[in-house]
Amino acid sequence: MDRMVFRERIEFIDRGVDLDSVVVVGPDSFSALFRLLSMAPLPEELVFSEASGDRVFRVGWTQEPTFHIVGDRERIQSLKSILESEEIPLGEWRAFHTLRIEKGTPWPGYEVNETMIPYECGLDEAVSLTKGCYVGQEVIARMANLGSPPRLLRGLHIDSIRDDIPAQGTPVREGDIVAGEILTSGFSERLNAAVATSSIRKKFSKEGSMLSVGDRAARVVAFPM
Repeated sequence: MDRMVFRERIEFIDRGVDLDSVVVVGPDSFSALFRLLSMAPLPEELVFSEASGDRVFRVGWTQEPTFHIVGDRERIQSLKSILESEEIPLGEWRAFHTLRIEKGTPWPGYEVNETMIPYECGLDEAVSLTKGCYVGQEVIARMANLGSPPRLLRGLHIDSIRDDIPAQGTPVREGDIVAGEILTSGFSERLNAAVATSSIRKKFSKEGSMLSVGDRAARVVAFPM
């Protein structure tokens, strides 16, 4: 973060030791939070609300209603216990990542890293072409006006069993040519198939293209799956 700051006086404070968070996903997630946190109804476009001292963000990370709640560590642990007492099961992060794969939501450390530009990792809507100067602006402007990224974020349906999911970094091939790599993968209960996000070279990124991951067939699919 420090190298992204210039000409401003900014101090970064790590609150990670004090804060925790929980993500609540599902068709009844808002009604549960409304009851447990005494939340007022949120307009669809509202992305932030404070309730009971918590910060509640409506986020579009999955295809189901999804809320990210951030608060003091003890408070969030208490909320997790309350959710479990209400028979709202605590899922694994692996299950959450599979849900966001289906939506096509990029995630830091998986689809997003410091070597990528927003157009390569599905963050087109996060780009402003009218704001003032910022680090990397020339690259963004050149990509927007003169060309297109060499790689694109795409979804894959992979012929695979539940216990044999390809790992992050596994090559995606078109014959003997490396067309890309796996970024995140999981097994979708809804689709009954292995799914993945992949950084695919543009020439191989067309929806319906057949590629391979190891000895398994993989089909390029659009988001949301």
